[in-house]
Amino acid sequence: MKKHNRKITNYILLIFIPLLSIILPNKQILTAQNHPSINKKVNQKKFQPFQLPRLPKNGTPTGRRRGGAGRNECPSQLSKIVALVPGFTEETIDKSTLETTASAYPTFWVYVPELPNNARFAEFTLQDIDNKRNIYLKSFVLSGQAGIISFNLPPQPEYSLKTGTKYRWIFTVYCNEETAISEDYVSVDSYIKRVVIKANIKPDDYLTYAENNIWYDSLTKLAQLHRERPKDEIINQDWLDLLTAVNLTDISTAKFIETYNFAQ
Repeated sequence: MKKHNRKITNYILLIFIPLLSIILPNKQILTAQNHPSINKKVNQKKFQPFQLPRLPKNGTPTGRRRGGAGRNECPSQLSKIVALVPGFTEETIDKSTLETTASAYPTFWVYVPELPNNARFAEFTLQDIDNKRNIYLKSFVLSGQAGIISFNLPPQPEYSLKTGTKYRWIFTVYCNEETAISEDYVSVDSYIKRVVIKANIKPDDYLTYAENNIWYDSLTKLAQLHRERPKDEIINQDWLDLLTAVNLTDISTAKFIETYNFAQ
């Protein structure tokens, strides 16, 4: 138990501290201040830490992690929509970062607040940004409940993520009474790239995915375990630590409400 907690603590610190050093280069990092014994543990760590991209200087694309609107007459609570990805705040905008997956068909995660009847028509889009084209687009109706939802692409070759290609995914909620596209909407978006890893990883080993810098797979494996074993203290703590590390503590207690397994 202690060994496991030490491992997840080290992992969380190593994804969080580098990001703070990028965003707040001239400010003190409170995490390091509050835990003076942590640096020694981090320095003794043997595996490759999960490093967030150094943004925005290297040109890595960024999206909007928390709800943002176009021409917007949407209810104010839609600003609480959140993509479950690492991010940082720049000029009051909560931006998302490009992260990786080892899966050809990764799972995408979003938190939605309680929705009124006129803001439940949604759309999920996956784009190949290198070739500037849509890979997949699906419209559907949300339940209106507050909680975490996830999206799975159809397991068809044409929707498979190609290694090394950068993709953008977008989740949009339209504000209108009918199930139709509107000029008023709220959306979040982020970027993903499939990579090849050499490690032999067990199906539920979210820590090893994290050690290999694979955000989406680490998040998905841990989320699945958290949903299946809600009373497991270790899983619960790791879930809290993971979301806290990327400044998403506010949704760490949200329930899982829907998995959308899209058909072709």
